[in-house]
Order: sequence, then structure tokens, then C-alpha cells
Amino acid sequence: MPPDPKELIRERLNIADVVGELVALKPAGRGQMKGLCPFHSEKTPSFHVHLDRGFYYCFGCHAKGDVFDFVMQTQGVAFGDALRLLGERAGVAVGHPGPKDGHRRDLFDVNALALGYFRSSLDGEALGYLRRRGLTDASIESFELGFAPDGWDGLLRHALTRGVRDDDLLAVGLLSENERGRRYDRFRNRVIFPIKDGMGRVVGFAGRVLDDSLPKYLNTPETELFRKAELLYGLDRARPAIRKSGEAIVVEGYMDVIALHQTGFGNAVAALGAALTEPQAEQLARLDAKCVYLAFDADEAGQRAVLSGLDQAVGRRLLVRAVQVPHGKDPADAVLEGHADAFREALGAGLSEVEFRFGGCSSASTPAPSRGSAASSRSSLRCSCRATCSIRSLRRCAGWSSITSGWTKGGSTPGSRRTSAASDLYRPPRCAACGSDTSRCRRSAPWSSKWSRCCSAGTARSANVSMRRCPRSPTSSRTRR
Repeated sequence: MPPDPKELIRERLNIADVVGELVALKPAGRGQMKGLCPFHSEKTPSFHVHLDRGFYYCFGCHAKGDVFDFVMQTQGVAFGDALRLLGERAGVAVGHPGPKDGHRRDLFDVNALALGYFRSSLDGEALGYLRRRGLTDASIESFELGFAPDGWDGLLRHALTRGVRDDDLLAVGLLSENERGRRYDRFRNRVIFPIKDGMGRVVGFAGRVLDDSLPKYLNTPETELFRKAELLYGLDRARPAIRKSGEAIVVEGYMDVIALHQTGFGNAVAALGAALTEPQAEQLARLDAKCVYLAFDADEAGQRAVLSGLDQAVGRRLLVRAVQVPHGKDPADAVLEGHADAFREALGAGLSEVEFRFGGCSSASTPAPSRGSAASSRSSLRCSCRATCSIRSLRRCAGWSSITSGWTKGGSTPGSRRTSAASDLYRPPRCAACGSDTSRCRRSAPWSSKWSRCCSAGTARSANVSMRRCPRSPTSSRTRR
């Protein structure tokens, strides 16, 4: 009787190796490891992996199972698909899927077939375009870039000759359908970037035009496999570097990711949208990332994306820093034109949420023609998130966080502090528990527009204001400064 493939896989695979691809595990006693649970949001690790017994258990959400259950729950696949995925990894032959459990696996195969077609078509003008952008042949090969020829049915005919149905091509977003029911290739005359999930499987594509026509980028639509808000481009390649450094660089474009990897920034990923979403941040947190650098383009749209990312609830779990890309360029142009060291320095000088917002407020200010009077200074600042704000009303602006330093008790007149620079007007409150400013304290709760909130001591310390109680405290006096 032949051995059971399931038991062979269990013998050959260490559950910690499989779980460790998604969760940063740390020793937790004899034969155990622990990390942040991938099935619910948490700050303190409650997810335990028992190495000897080959199963996992979460004390928070009570998720449990073996290595097959883990793959099924994290990847959303049936048992047959999990068996084949782990069988390929362990070198165990597994039979072909039956008609009921093979559909989702077939869709991955459809994307793999399309990727082969796009890669084989990359030559001539498209290959020259990528090289002119500064990408090396090694980077092009490593990220499996391709090209969709300029035709209405090139991929469709290629797939049909290999037994792939047009319904499957439509299901994964490779075909479009007009109102008369005609189906045609979605990607035409575009450089192709394959988008992969956490296990390295192709779930979608992005296509970029070679000229200035619009739309500049075209992505796979939302499908059974492709969920834009849950994916990070390049995460399958950046995972080891993120775990090692505890940091992740989040950029805006596919070219930015490839260029950064090419120049030594192996922890770079791209958000497939206008901002970093909470599901994307949870993936980074499970890899034990402590700090996330938002390095979006220096144009107005990029800066709005940074603000949107800073506004996300992910700031409660990760230290988020806004990076000002040097030389007014996007990250790809900056590093490929020889400014990698300047980009590295910009990462070190990343700004917290308040510092970034205040910098935008200061840069948008227009000095009044008087000679340094407080009244002129109050009327000259323009808030970056609202309409014109005086210094007095900045404290009340919904887009600002706990601006307290340098104010007198009445709050109506700045003290003797100057208003020409952000550092002169504002110094962030200090966390009473850890001593760092609350924008850097990972345990600190989000700031409100009026009150500083501290992590564990229930109090916060401002540079020029005496101690006051945290508004979450039931005995808070909430005395406004």
C-alpha cells in the first residue's frame, strides 16, 4: 500500500517553517514558538506553534489546526489545493484535483500561463524602455516583467490553443467583455508587472503604457484571486529583509519597488492604491515590522497619499514615518540617478504625523508684511488640511494633533516663542512611560485634536506645560491648557 501523501508531508515539513512565512515567530519555551496571530488583530503575541506536536493554537481567537489548516485558512484554499501546495514544497507527489476542488487552483494556473505568454513577448521596444528607465536585465528577470503585444486577441488565441477556456480568462481579469458580449484582451501594448500573493503565486497583473497615453497604468479588476486592498507588490521578495530589519519601505509604484531592490533596499513594497490600508499594514506587522516608511512621490497626489496613510488606524500598531523623497523625484528616479545615499538619509530623517502635517502647514504659510508682531504671525499660517487657520485656531483644527507647547494658559496668545519654524513653535509631548515623544511611542494611543493620550501611565508630559491626566482616565479633570 503506497504511503499517505498527507503523512509524508507532515514528516518532511516543519510547521514553524510554513507558519514563519507569514508570522514572525520567537521562542516561547521548550518546543514552542509564538507570534502575532494572523487571524485577528492584536498587539501582544497570543499565537503559539507547538513544534513537536505539529499544530498551532491562538489564545486570543482560539484558531487552531495543523499545517494544512494553516494554509487553508490563510490562503483561502480548499484542502486539495493546500495538499498540492505543501506537496510541491515537500517534494511529495500528489494526484491531480477533481472537478470540485480544482477550480481555484486552475485560476492560478491560468495566470501562470498568461505570465509565460507576457514574458516570451518582452523584446524590442518594450525591453528597451525598461533598460532606458535604468533597470538591469537581472532585475527584469527577477521580477518576471513581460509585455502584452498590441492586439485584440493575442492572449485569448494563445490560451485557447492550450485548452484554457475564455470563461477562466475572464474570471481572472485577463479578458474584457463589451455590451455585445465580445471578449478581447484586457492588456494591450503594455509592459506587464505580475502581482503575487504572499506565497509567490500570480494573482493579477498591472500594465504600463510605453508612451503618454491614458490610463498610464491598468490593473487587474477585483476578482476571486485579486483583492487590491489586501496585496502589497513585492512582499514575496521583501519578506526576509523586513523580518531582518524590522522596517518596511512603502512606495507608490511598481517601478519604485524594483528600483529600490536593485539598489540595495530589499525591504521595499508598494501599496496597490492611494494609501496604505489596514489589511496591508497587518501583513507587515505579522512579519514583525516595527517601523514603516511612507516614501510616496513628491507631487501633490503623493503627499495626499502620505497624509491618508498617516491617518489610518495602522498607526496604533506600527511606527509610521513620512519620507520626503530627495531632489523632488519619485523613489525610482532618485535611486537610479545616483541619489541612493540621499534617499537613505531621507529615511533616517523621516517625519512623524505631527511633524509632517506641521511641515506642510509651515511650507504653505505666507508671512505678513509686519515686523514680527504676534498678530501678523497668527494671520499668516495656512493649515494644510483645512482652510486658512490662525495660530490660535491651529489648536482647534481637526487635522492637527495636540499642539500644546508654547501657549499661555489662556491659549489665545503665543508666548515669547517665534513662529518662523516648526521646531520653534512646537515640541511634541513626551510619553510619561517611555520618555520619547508620543509620535514615536508605539504604545501610545492616537492623539486627539485637544488632548495628548499616553500609553500606560495615563499621563503625558508637554515641553512647557505641567503634567495633566490622560482623557481616558476616569478621574481626568480634562483641564484645557
